[in-house]
Amino acid sequence: MKHDFSQYGTWIYVDPDEQQVELIEETLDLDMLCERLRCESTDMEELGGPYLAYFDGEGAFQERQTEWEFNENACWGPILIVKIAKEESWL
Repeated sequence: MKHDFSQYGTWIYVDPDEQQVELIEETLDLDMLCERLRCESTDMEELGGPYLAYFDGEGAFQERQTEWEFNENACWGPILIVKIAKEESWL
């Protein structure tokens, strides 16, 4: 079953390697998340309030992605940020 994450908000894609920031307003499933993040598995982290981030789940350990910081959180490689519209829909 492919999940429809688009109902929860608009995605912000940040890629430090390509020096790119992009607003994504489309349905993203798990395969699309991994493709954009250039990884085989993702981790999710709460960034505070209604913001969640998806990033390369193994990038830090394998040192295959650029390390950078977002909102005082260490990140590796590309990251997809989503703002959850309603508190009851937070993951």
